[in-house]
Amino acid sequence: MKGIEHQDLLILIGEKGGLQARDNGFCYFQHRMKSGFKNTFFIYSKQNVDIEKLLPFNKNIILKDSKKHHKIFYDADYLLLNDGYLDTFPSFNKKPLEKGWAPIVYLQHGIISYKRIFIFKGHYNGRIRYFSTSLKSEKNIVINTLQTQKDINQTKRLAIKYKIPHYDDFFSRNNLEDFYILLLQRYYVNKNSVEVDDLQALKKLILNIGFLDKRVINSGLSRHELLPMKKKNEKNILFFFTWREEWTKPGDDNPFLDIVQQIKNSQGIIDYANKRNLNIAFYLHEKNTPS
Repeated sequence: MKGIEHQDLLILIGEKGGLQARDNGFCYFQHRMKSGFKNTFFIYSKQNVDIEKLLPFNKNIILKDSKKHHKIFYDADYLLLNDGYLDTFPSFNKKPLEKGWAPIVYLQHGIISYKRIFIFKGHYNGRIRYFSTSLKSEKNIVINTLQTQKDINQTKRLAIKYKIPHYDDFFSRNNLEDFYILLLQRYYVNKNSVEVDDLQALKKLILNIGFLDKRVINSGLSRHELLPMKKKNEKNILFFFTWREEWTKPGDDNPFLDIVQQIKNSQGIIDYANKRNLNIAFYLHEKNTPS
């Protein structure tokens, strides 16, 4: 990230609206502290569940919504978001995204290859300067697939209107360009078969989709730097999971339990493990872990 990594700029970082310090935001904050930067600050609330982690950095932590927070917010060079704008923004009654002028770096806290998000280059009033990704496939999604919900709906309506059955829910830039060329060819054959407004709408959709390549940093997830490097004799087949809202609900009808049970009872997996003397280990996301 040009202008950030090697300069002691005034940077604000936070997680979960000040409630946590355990993800990419905190890891990057630790990195800045260890690198000797003096002007990087972590925003926390009194309800922060990881407050013990922050205490060693007491000179560089700021209580959310305090007078110091409000002042330093307007002085900041960059705002680094782990989850959303509430990570670093003070609480404003009206139009919070119109407050301040510091550009935003979206660190991203999860993996977007397997779920749809609706962050786009105009998000947060167009203040996102950089967007980090953890995989090459994710960088491709951010550059060539991310759209607003409005643009997604409009693309679907056009696909249905012109009977383009092979497009699925994920329209890439190439899909839209192919779609545009197809309609343009139809238009030149028969002008009455395609509305000019629809061609203009497709051109706008192509311009709107994704982030510019120079705004996307494929850096991996910062939190992986904190994984312990341990040598163990045990050999495991490791299954570790993301989370979904429906997987966090209590009760025997939770679909996540079915997924784990199917893996556990898979004869193919059992035979593979037995043949190679491997254990089968499950690592759960914290949101799927009983409290």
